[in-house]
Amino acid sequence: VAVDMEFAKNMYELHKKVTSTELILGWYATGNDITEHSVLIHEYYSREANNPIHMTVDTSLQGGRMNIKAYISTAMGISGKTMGVMFTPLTVQYIHYDTERIG
Repeated sequence: VAVDMEFAKNMYELHKKVTSTELILGWYATGNDITEHSVLIHEYYSREANNPIHMTVDTSLQGGRMNIKAYISTAMGISGKTMGVMFTPLTVQYIHYDTERIG
């Protein structure tokens, strides 16, 4: 996976100039699974946000719906040395207006 971290940082700095009250809460990826790439990208967002949320959006519509999952990460290892990251699932609650439900 190729992610231009410098570009992302520059775009966030520009965004903050226009909308200084908005913060990064996390990031999303399309697909069903967390991969080794997820860990690398999550590491970047961990520098920009305190305990960022990682959201996966399954756009294949398996089961006739768009499945959305959310996770936070926890470092694993021994005292003073991180050996990896574990993604812990969060409960996702869909909230919508009646007019949005039609779509």
